[in-house]
Amino acid sequence: MFYQRPGMTNVEYKKQFDALWDTVMQFGGILGNHPILINTRATEIAEENNRLNAAGVVEANDNDTAAATVDVENRMKACSMLGGANNEKFSSQKKTTWRTSTSWVILRIRNHFSG
Repeated sequence: MFYQRPGMTNVEYKKQFDALWDTVMQFGGILGNHPILINTRATEIAEENNRLNAAGVVEANDNDTAAATVDVENRMKACSMLGGANNEKFSSQKKTTWRTSTSWVILRIRNHFSG
């Protein structure tokens, strides 16, 4: 597993993490493709936009699913990035990452707390 080594800056860690993530994706990896999470998020997006079928049930469309796919991948990437972060500095943040949707937000939070 890739992790933030002692002395590695947050910016360097993100740069190397992104390079590793992108390499896996270019070779056919599907790190953020979790159908249940994507379907659940697509339904949330449809509900937020009040999309109902004829029976009055929330129904996601292709655009909702596409947006959910990107959102879930970004959240999974952020969780993975934080998972390898220095535990001494960032253990408390590892408990609340799912609501933080991008690795750039994680980087900003980590830089704020790194002291």
